[in-house]
Amino acid sequence: MAYVGQGIKGGTFSVLDTSGNTYNGSNVTFDLGTQVGSPAQLLVSHDGVIQKPVTDYTIATGGTQITFTTAPASGASIFITEISGAVGAPMNRDINGDELILDADADTSITADTDDQIDIKIAGADDFQFTANTFLVQTGSKIDINGTELILDADADTSITADTDDQIDIKIANADDFTFTANSFNVLSGSEIDLADNCELRIGDSDDLKLFHQGSHSVIAHGGTGDLQIRATDSGKNFIIYDHDASNEWFRIDENGNSTFNEGSADVDFRVESNGNTHAIFVNAGDDNVLFLNSAGGTANAHFGIASNKKVTASRDGGTTVEINRNTNDGNLVDLRQAGTAEGTISVSGSTVGYNTFMGSHWSQLADNSKPTILRGTVLETIADMCVWYTVKFDRNQHNDKDTEYHYEEYELPSGKKVGDTVSITHADDISYSGVIEKESNLTLPKFKISDTEESKAVYGVFHTWDDDDDGKNWQNDASIAALGTYMIRIHKDETVAIGDYIQSKGDGTGKKQADDILRASTIGKVTSTEKVITHGDGSYCVPCTLHCG
Repeated sequence: MAYVGQGIKGGTFSVLDTSGNTYNGSNVTFDLGTQVGSPAQLLVSHDGVIQKPVTDYTIATGGTQITFTTAPASGASIFITEISGAVGAPMNRDINGDELILDADADTSITADTDDQIDIKIAGADDFQFTANTFLVQTGSKIDINGTELILDADADTSITADTDDQIDIKIANADDFTFTANSFNVLSGSEIDLADNCELRIGDSDDLKLFHQGSHSVIAHGGTGDLQIRATDSGKNFIIYDHDASNEWFRIDENGNSTFNEGSADVDFRVESNGNTHAIFVNAGDDNVLFLNSAGGTANAHFGIASNKKVTASRDGGTTVEINRNTNDGNLVDLRQAGTAEGTISVSGSTVGYNTFMGSHWSQLADNSKPTILRGTVLETIADMCVWYTVKFDRNQHNDKDTEYHYEEYELPSGKKVGDTVSITHADDISYSGVIEKESNLTLPKFKISDTEESKAVYGVFHTWDDDDDGKNWQNDASIAALGTYMIRIHKDETVAIGDYIQSKGDGTGKKQADDILRASTIGKVTSTEKVITHGDGSYCVPCTLHCG
């Protein structure tokens, strides 16, 4: 039979020197002292029994060792004869561009008639081509490895296989990283696809959608027809945006289309800009305030706001601050309720506004800023001193980099402190601020005392209530004094009054019947009912009245 290359090496029929091997009943692999290509090149005798190649022994990697299937016992008699040497390497043959014919009908061959190119022809057609560093499969040809693994690197841990029907597996560093199935490329768990800066992932027939990183910014670019849509493919799925490590949820659109910002209730503000306002809508998460048309984010700058304590504020630099309008018929403009029960209204009838029920009052203070128990309806007088209120002015944003937001906190002047001093004050947000003491301007409101002068012209009204909203805070003790409208007046226990009677001070905090029907400077009010709506422990009692000293 014809062959290409070096002639076959003939048998040497030489007994190999294995005297250095130790047969102890456990060793199975031993040195040959030479190199052979296959087990069939050796004749092996074990205690006079010829061993069958492959079944009884094999040749280890490299061909320099023999491995027995069963370990030879101690003292075993083994000799090994080399009956054929290893096949040598092919010798160089120069065919100088001629065609090397490989089959009987001369239609299968190898040629290198083009410089630096090898062509393989099978059945009369060029199927494969080699050029420098390249193996080319020609049109109409294929490589069929029939499910076996295609090893790609030296340590055999990177390969391509198709041992699963209709699936290609790519293994790198001994781990399956990627698979191909019909119409699908799959990246397995723990693997990733890395695109360098400015490398684009293009989607669509006309590159309608691009995803890439510019070096400074990450970009989703939509250049095709139609909309850029983000949608869940299944019902019950939400669209959610998280922070960098998914510890906080910033934004959610649920399956019903409901939108939620800051689901985790983190201290994260929400801001919407308009054409002329950086804080057209502003949610201050730290303070739980909702503000509108707010120039700098602070409560004091808001045109309209709802605070966490349910307080509603509205402000304007000039002009009408609040406008309430009924478009059609007359009726209530405002309903006033306490604990859900209607207590009064502000209504409109034609050009007349009604305050229902109406009682006008003034803030006032005792001379010593005390807060004793005063019976409701007690007659009060003014004194010469004016009410005093102090505030601390501080910057709400002194602990961060936001714009200055001045805030004023009511304050009782402590001993040893004066206007202009710097003090520390704790705001409702439980943060301590450094601020400056200021005195509020007061041009109209005098302090009061319980009336101690009979028929006094200094009567100011009757006691309504203390400002209980100030309890627990270091503020002034303010009293609400009813002076105008519908209320009640405390009558001395020995006095009997009738509907229509004018009331004056009796000089002990109670009222008495005025001797005449003339409205005087000393007149407190007029009795509207003789029903004793309150009876106090000292026998004095309160009757409904209209107040006139306000």
